[in-house]
Amino acid sequence: MEAYVAAERSCHEPRNPPIRGTSIICNAAKVGRTEELAMITRRWSHRPLFALVATLMALGTTATVRAQHEHGHAHEHAGSTAAIANLKLDGDRKWPTDASLRSGMAAIHAAFEADHPAIHAGQETDAQYEALAARIESQVNGIVANCKLPPAADANLHYIVADLLQAVSLMRGQDPKRMRHDGAALVHGALTAYGKYFDDPAWDRAGG
Repeated sequence: MEAYVAAERSCHEPRNPPIRGTSIICNAAKVGRTEELAMITRRWSHRPLFALVATLMALGTTATVRAQHEHGHAHEHAGSTAAIANLKLDGDRKWPTDASLRSGMAAIHAAFEADHPAIHAGQETDAQYEALAARIESQVNGIVANCKLPPAADANLHYIVADLLQAVSLMRGQDPKRMRHDGAALVHGALTAYGKYFDDPAWDRAGG
């Protein structure tokens, strides 16, 4: 958090020596992403600064995406700023996973699928969205606390974590300009991206 605060201050003090990653933080703040930046810094403050900057870069990069539900038919959601647009494979291979990541993502997938029919039908209540957000946040916290991935895999995981935390915020109704349903779309996109970019045999067998 200290790194974020110092860099944020330097946005307004151009005479100071630049802090690595400052321009990324400033740009993210300018597009109104301070709430998501604060959530990320709270959870990743124990990681090296370069890893934090990688996540902030994801949040500051605008990429319009269309998330689709695939239970027999597709539904286009409103364009969202999604960090997963920055994901890349490890050459031609998926990134490795650890037990904590696999368990946490499986739990997030199960929670989302349980609520998906109501979300799809437009019948998910605010209380249900908030309960889903709490379940997802709890699993993300566990993934972050127990992560043992190699640095490059860890850096790519940041993009998925960023979208899941933004989804939590949206599903709690914390952005008056966005719908809670937009948060569900981000969760769907993050789950799809996880299966595409991370090597999780159980995920593949389950059709995640």
